[in-house]
Amino acid sequence: MDNVESKTAIVTGAGAGIGYHITEDLLRKGAKKVAILDLPVERCYNATVTLQEKFGKERVIFFPIDVTNLEAYNETFKQVIKAFNGLDILVNNAGICNDRCFEQTFAVNVIAVIRGSLLALDYMGKHKGGKGGTIVNVASMAGLGPFCTCPVYCSSKYAVVGFGSSLEVIYR
Repeated sequence: MDNVESKTAIVTGAGAGIGYHITEDLLRKGAKKVAILDLPVERCYNATVTLQEKFGKERVIFFPIDVTNLEAYNETFKQVIKAFNGLDILVNNAGICNDRCFEQTFAVNVIAVIRGSLLALDYMGKHKGGKGGTIVNVASMAGLGPFCTCPVYCSSKYAVVGFGSSLEVIYR
């Protein structure tokens, strides 16, 4: 994502870690507005305030959302697009590593990525009358080779890599 100037973006899992730094980088590079979609509320609120103080209150907005909740995710997408008057970039960054709760790991790491990508394609896709845009699916080195200490996490990241590669062939 070289030119993000004046673009609008959604970043999931942006309340801390990689997602926070992606959001910060987008804003530093001139993104017009960025929506943070994440939980827990207190941590994400603090991250939002920090970014607003650094880059301007009007450029960062926080939506507390569980990306595994279909109705809430759909509604939040609509709210962001209305607030931003469109969408240019989606960064699917939310992720967890919990091999004991494999259903939750796949719900966050795979299903939410697919859902977010399909929502973004509905709003941004040229095939749907949109102006196009960028979808970034954050995976892991664990999605590129065996990671024996966390096989469920590893397989979820393999799925993200495969999904993203397939979308690229279809929509590039």
